[in-house]
Amino acid sequence: MNDKIQASFIDIYDKIEGWVTALIENLPNIIVAIIVMVVSYYAARFVNKWVVKLASKRIPQDSISNLIGRISATAVVLLGLFLALGAMDLSKTLNTLLAGAGISGLVIGLALQGTLSNLLSGVVLSFRKK
Repeated sequence: MNDKIQASFIDIYDKIEGWVTALIENLPNIIVAIIVMVVSYYAARFVNKWVVKLASKRIPQDSISNLIGRISATAVVLLGLFLALGAMDLSKTLNTLLAGAGISGLVIGLALQGTLSNLLSGVVLSFRKK
């Protein structure tokens, strides 16, 4: 009984030691991924302001300009997320994330078909001249 408890503690210790070793080996990749995410966050803020400013010159509605700015900022953050996952050598996770996003986009699109069509028609009507 005592030997089994001691063997269990040795297994736990070996597992924790392996985790710490893996963390130390991957620390440069984690730091690069954090830097990429921080840069993409600030780049998204800059892109949002720039696109809203650019869109405001051509589109009279502020809500449409803000919508376009937020969509572009979201695209920049997603690009940063994919780059950060790639820097950490998590290609399998990246593939799974992309597949999950595709499937959930399809499900959300089918579930909210009426609502999304009304939203898009409102956006199209905002672009038309009176």
